[in-house]
Amino acid sequence: SNIILCDGEEMLRTDKEKVEMLIGALKYWIRKDPRSDNWWHNQIGALGSLSNIALALGDYLDEKTAAGIEKLLRRGSFKTNLLLGESEVYDLLPTQRYSTADKWTGANLIWGAAISLKHALFTEDEQLLFTTSKRISEEIKYSTEGIQPDGGFCQHGPRWYSGGYGRSFVYELSPMIFVLSGTSFEIPKEKTDIVLSHIVDGQRLMQRNGVFDFGASGREYVRCGALSASRLCAPINLLLNSEGVSRKDELSELYSAIHDGKDEIEDTRYYDSIALLAHKKNGIYFGIRGRRSGILGAEHCNKEGVLSYNMTYGTVSCIMKSGKEYFDIAPVWDYSKIPGTTAREESDEELLAKENWSSNVNSPCTCRGKTQDGSGILTEYAEHDGISLLATYFTFDGTLVCLGADIKDSAPNGKKLYTTVDQRIATEAKIEKNLVESDGVTYKNLDESTEFVSVIRECEGDWQRNNLFLKSTPAKSTLLTITIPEGDGGSYAYLVTADKSPDVQVLQNDSVCQAILAGEHVMAVFHKDGAITYNGQTISGKANDFLFWQ
Repeated sequence: SNIILCDGEEMLRTDKEKVEMLIGALKYWIRKDPRSDNWWHNQIGALGSLSNIALALGDYLDEKTAAGIEKLLRRGSFKTNLLLGESEVYDLLPTQRYSTADKWTGANLIWGAAISLKHALFTEDEQLLFTTSKRISEEIKYSTEGIQPDGGFCQHGPRWYSGGYGRSFVYELSPMIFVLSGTSFEIPKEKTDIVLSHIVDGQRLMQRNGVFDFGASGREYVRCGALSASRLCAPINLLLNSEGVSRKDELSELYSAIHDGKDEIEDTRYYDSIALLAHKKNGIYFGIRGRRSGILGAEHCNKEGVLSYNMTYGTVSCIMKSGKEYFDIAPVWDYSKIPGTTAREESDEELLAKENWSSNVNSPCTCRGKTQDGSGILTEYAEHDGISLLATYFTFDGTLVCLGADIKDSAPNGKKLYTTVDQRIATEAKIEKNLVESDGVTYKNLDESTEFVSVIRECEGDWQRNNLFLKSTPAKSTLLTITIPEGDGGSYAYLVTADKSPDVQVLQNDSVCQAILAGEHVMAVFHKDGAITYNGQTISGKANDFLFWQ
């Protein structure tokens, strides 16, 4: 256990003074029993660290200290439930969940299971070890909160969290799979295969060079360093060294992409569970997030993500070549100009005034997606704040083409309306009228009726803007912002690529059909029955048809 849970194993063997200091700190913690107003820290966060330290110190602890630790661990362990009916009472805060650790779901349950497993090892409690292993296996399943059948991961309802709670899920679960593998308590292979589907079919594609799509982390993107996928390296390594684990070639590929910066992964998937089209090819990543009724968008919770309103209604795009484009961008972003969205220009104060948006699952938006032979299409009818439009995204060969049509504003309030092509951290940019080249990425306007408004400048901000939990911490970054001013009944069409600008022509962009000609092939979505005519040819389609490479 110490090998996995303690990086300072050598120190424990050789530095008696530090060991005594650690034990002294533990005794102080047991005696003072500090509490947080947040139940998570009391029953999960603090106990997770305490259980690691307890296991690492092991035989160095006297009987009284070990008993004190054991009592604290029960607050977040399945052991508490085993003791129901006995006279012992746990003095938890009224807001805490008391003896329900084994009733939690998703990542919270796995955190509780990790505490329980280490509790069982610390006390050599075979019954608790069996109970924990069984409960872990039960939780590894496809469900509303947790792993989705397509590889996505949801938490706090049907909300995308593959790079947030999903990352924690893997981080906590992998050591348990490793420790129990080859024993009578091991997690069954059919269960570990579900975990692998989350990692290999989901997380492997949702990152670029070790950085997650900013949407994958939910509200956690407002924390410093939160988009890093580096915390997956240790658990992936444990899985690679666990008995009976499959898909090790794909795990190794992901490990190299994150740890060694060798991201050669290429794939295209549409995740219906989270309305995400992800495309990785030719050294670039595109993540297009739609929205529809039945799934949740962005979240604000625990004072985090309070400015994220414009990320809730879909048409959000994440474009990464280096992986640094949105890393720690939270303090300086203009939150009324989220990449891919069509919205009014609003201040922080106006966005903060929005109410009851985080838990709205009844979106008026509709979204569909499909992939074929490495290409993808996502189409959405987006509606918010009186603004509506049809948006369709085509991905192929490391290129993204975005079409917007029938843009309407039924509730104009004097605010400027923009479609944001991108707003990201940049080191340089070559800006022309309708063409921008920046850090190996090319943006090209395909709609002659519109013009790019492109600016690169140093922006100042503060981490506290979108994370009220933090102290004021100023930050600076150089941002490239590309927008398209919109009018009622307007449209947009642009492409993004890491290669030389491909041969793309917009064939149709209206409420009947949105279609492009890429080289000699047509890709299209029909919203109504109709037909496309080009070069003397006609292609007919029914409402809701997707056409690939006709």
